[in-house]
Parts: sequence; structure tokens; C-alpha cells
Amino acid sequence: MADDDARIPVFLLTGFLGSGKTTILAALLAGEAGRDTAVVINEFGEISLDHLIVGRLEGEAVVLQNGCVCCALRNDLKQTLKDLLDRSMRGEIPRFGRLVIETTGLADPVPILETLTSDILLRHHFRHEATIVTLDAILGAGQLRRHPESVRQLALADRVILTKTDIATGEEVEETRCAAAAINPGARLLEGPLTLDAVGSLLEAAEGNAEERLNAAREWLDAFERTDAPAHGRRGGTASGLRSLALDVKEPLDWNAFGVWLSALLHRHGKRILRTKGILDVSDRAGPVILQAAENVIHPPVHMGAWPDDARGSRIVFITRDLDPADIRRSLEVFLAAAARMSGSGEAAA
Repeated sequence: MADDDARIPVFLLTGFLGSGKTTILAALLAGEAGRDTAVVINEFGEISLDHLIVGRLEGEAVVLQNGCVCCALRNDLKQTLKDLLDRSMRGEIPRFGRLVIETTGLADPVPILETLTSDILLRHHFRHEATIVTLDAILGAGQLRRHPESVRQLALADRVILTKTDIATGEEVEETRCAAAAINPGARLLEGPLTLDAVGSLLEAAEGNAEERLNAAREWLDAFERTDAPAHGRRGGTASGLRSLALDVKEPLDWNAFGVWLSALLHRHGKRILRTKGILDVSDRAGPVILQAAENVIHPPVHMGAWPDDARGSRIVFITRDLDPADIRRSLEVFLAAAARMSGSGEAAA
């Protein structure tokens, strides 16, 4: 994938019931950040748009003052997105440069990501940029203990907004902050109440800038070394069975062979591997490859033209549930040993 990826970036906005998604979305739509944006919303009734609406379009779509187009989510997300794209190309609605999808509080983000990556037409026009998760500073820690949906949402987050910090106690904020770090220390954490500029930064994309994209991925991965979160693979697990594992590989990887191994790993363990993210040093590439997966849904890899510095080498992080990270480590070691033997046999034959 080239660095000048022209596809429309998609931001997934999710979070558990009552965690403040509607407030964040309203701020996005009211500010400059919403300009040139299409938004797919579960229910229009949950957010007041009347003071922002310029006109209603055929169907359940409206145009806001800043040019943002909003539509209600149908039962079939795939058809909703295709209709949006088709109407934009025909000039029936304003062209949009980004897309925000808001989920329900109990939604599993994985099927949405799978829709974006599995459909040929959608994959050609859209790319997942980031998953944004709202987390209640008062109730969040308890929700993460009791509700698997909340855990899955947070494990897939790239950016987390800690909401209601203005009415939470310091102890509640710290407990929720630590709970979030225990599950996904790599996610970028913002604490509310947010300014309009801070809300707008949620929709920032590193598109077209290889160094920024690479540095963002490195920061996410390196956070697993800096945290003291109990879910970290090197420090044991939590009562909910969450673990994480950071792997470093010094030798360049054979891309095709590695892809076969990763696909087999994710296919076998399915929902027990919540998140995979890595920077890969691939033997036939001049630059790094950024890899992301949600459960067994592997995003299209991002290929960089060159390493911006000399810090080469592969680094991969897995967030797992009810799966011993040592199983993944052993599997990778077996794969690397087999790949080395095959490479040696090939060189000998040559």
C-alpha cells in the first residue's frame, strides 16, 4: 500500500452504554472537525441536530451547516456505506473526505471492521483509520470487570476518551485510568472535558506521512514496555483472563511465510486474540510494514517506502483473553526455525 493512500479514512466511535458517545459526536458535528465528514449514526433521536441542519435529503440523511452529511444506520452497514458513496459520486450529497461510524453501546466493533476489509468495493474506497472509545470515568472500571462488550471495545481502541472526569472523584478517575491501561496501554488516552481542538484531534489521520504513521505505531507498541498494568504478559494476568505479549524479532521476516503463520494462528484461536499490532521488517521490502488485526480480521498492511531511521527489526503485540501468551511465543519460534531451515535449504540448492 502506498503512502499516498487516497481512500477515505474511517473512524469507528464506540463505547459502553452511557459513556458519552453522543456528547463527543455532537461536539464533532458542531465544530470545524466535522467539516468534509460523513457520519453514520444509530439513531438521530439520540442527538439534537436541528440547529445545525441545512436541509434534509431523500431518505434518512441530512446536511449540516459545515457540509457534514449524517445518515441513520440501517440493518445492513454494507449497503448504507455503498449508498452514501454512490450518492456522493452522483452529486446528490456533498463529497466527504472522512467517515465516522457510531455504534451502539453494546456493539462488537469486529463485524464492522470485517465489513470494511472483506467487501471488495468498500475496501477499494475506504480504509479503517482509528477506533475511538469513550470510557466512563465513574463507572468504567466496574463495567470492564462485568461486561465483556466493554473489554472488547477497549482492546480494539486506538484512542480512548475518559469522560465525566469533571464529576468523578480522583479515586474513580485513577481506578478507571489503571483499568484501561491494564487492557490496552498502547491506546492514546484523552481525559475530558475536551476542548473543541481536542475533540477535533480525534479525527487526525497520519495519511501520506510515513514517518508520522510509523512513529504512532511505535508509540502504541512501546507503551506495553512502559506500563505497570497487571494484564501485561510479562507480569501475569487479570481475573478476566486478559494478557498481552510483546515479541521482538531481529532477523528480517519472509512476508509470505509470515502471513501464512499469522493467518493460521488467528484462525485457530479466533476470539481469544483480541488485538494484533506490529511493525515488521520484511526481507524483500526496503521499508517497514505496519500490521493490524482485530481477532481474525487482518487489515490490509501498510507498506512504507523506507525506514526513517536505523531502528529496524520487527515488533508485534498481542492482546489475548483466556490464552497463554507463551503459546504464541512458542508458535512463532517454531515458525522462525522452520523458515530458517527452508531458507538454508534453498541457498544450498542454489
